[in-house]
Amino acid sequence: MVVVAPDGGWSWMVLFAGLGAMICTEGMADAVSVLVPAWLDKFQSSRGSTAWIGSLLCLRFIAGPFGGVLIKKFGCRKVGMLGSLMMSAGIALSAFGTDVPYMYFTYGILGGTGCGLPLLAAIVSVGQYFDKKRHIAYGISVAGVGVGISLFSMFQQFLLDEYGWFGTALIMGAVLLNNCVFCAIFRPLPDIPEETENNVITEKAVEEAMNLKQEKARHLGTTIVETLEWDPSLLTSPIVLVFLVANLLKSFGNFVPLVVYADKATTEGLTYDQATFTVSMMGFAGIVGRLFFPAVCSFCKVRSLWVFMVAVVVTGVPLLLLLVWRSFTAYCFCGGLFGAGLGGAAAVVPALTVDLFGVEELPTLYGFEMLMEGATGLIAGPIAG
Repeated sequence: MVVVAPDGGWSWMVLFAGLGAMICTEGMADAVSVLVPAWLDKFQSSRGSTAWIGSLLCLRFIAGPFGGVLIKKFGCRKVGMLGSLMMSAGIALSAFGTDVPYMYFTYGILGGTGCGLPLLAAIVSVGQYFDKKRHIAYGISVAGVGVGISLFSMFQQFLLDEYGWFGTALIMGAVLLNNCVFCAIFRPLPDIPEETENNVITEKAVEEAMNLKQEKARHLGTTIVETLEWDPSLLTSPIVLVFLVANLLKSFGNFVPLVVYADKATTEGLTYDQATFTVSMMGFAGIVGRLFFPAVCSFCKVRSLWVFMVAVVVTGVPLLLLLVWRSFTAYCFCGGLFGAGLGGAAAVVPALTVDLFGVEELPTLYGFEMLMEGATGLIAGPIAG
């Protein structure tokens, strides 16, 4: 039995749901720097200890292997909805926080872990529903990260101005419940007999299988979570080690600005509204980067390795510029440039992994990249703070 990607029909609903899930999960997590000044005012804590709240959201990456096991057992729909409920509950419970350790558990651990489940469910489900159009589908869905950063940074700042932290947390918890609706669209694909007469799958067979009851359908998608088995000797390869170290350094440098960018801008004399706008620039530019850099690989036939290297350089240059250029214009320009490079690097990594090591190693090595991204995110914010 195999699962055939429809590449149409309900697939477009799944793509829409994947885009919405990306907006909610990554938008909430990556726009956290807008909330840091409010937490500093409320809890009167150090920047280092406060930055841990946002850094704990990196548990959404560390939860990846655990989420993969659950998805293989229960499917994308159920696991995504469970994670959405956890995320929403964690954010809403944060409204009642009186100190930073309480926020570590509610906003960081509960919210961060819950955030990872619908994120992985969206990636897996979009990959299962698309085959020939998979690259286009992933490009559109991943662009939701930039949309989410832009929308949530401005929306959360508006809520803080109008209702304070208590009201902001409760409203955000309610808004994120919409992610349950998106995940409900990730219905499982039916199994189809692997061979039919003359060893081909006919249109009739596909149509009949699509009408089967889907409650007990197995999920055999060949994506990130297809197997937990891997060859430990893979980690002894020098090329693999260099690749993982490069991603480690990239992840460490990326998380620091995401956590402290808005707070750093306010220390340079910018207002909260101006600082929020600079974070929004990251989001808008991130959309462009996630579409532009993969397009260069596809249409200009440029090696993904070179495109990845350029994208990483693009994230570093604006951070160096801020050492000598500290105006509102500087933070807008540098935030946008950083966001474009960040989005481009994130979009190219899966293709780069396939180009270097083959598609059969994508689940293992991309999983390690996610784990390192989460691990570095846990310490990058507090060190910067």
